[in-house]
Order: sequence, then C-alpha cells, then structure tokens
Amino acid sequence: MGGGLGDLLIWNSVLGSLAGQVKAVAVLQSVHGLGAFIREQRHKWTVR
Repeated sequence: MGGGLGDLLIWNSVLGSLAGQVKAVAVLQSVHGLGAFIREQRHKWTVR
C-alpha cells in the first residue's frame, strides 16, 4: 500500500461504510432485543 491522499480517502470511505454497517446491525439487534423483551413482558402480564 502506498502513501498519499488518495489512499487515505479510499481507506476513509471503506472504514466509514464498514462503521455504518456495524452501527446498522447494532441498531437492528437492539430493536429486535427490545421487541422480544416487550413480548416477554406482555406474556407475563397476560398469562395468569
């Protein structure tokens, strides 16, 4: 890998898109976990 501004910009775009994907996955997982938690709580309240 050579030095220079071009390589830096390429790395920034690659790392930026990777970070964006990781954030999206983390958000999806937390939303999914929250939904499961709410379903669990609702189940506890409805079943007597």
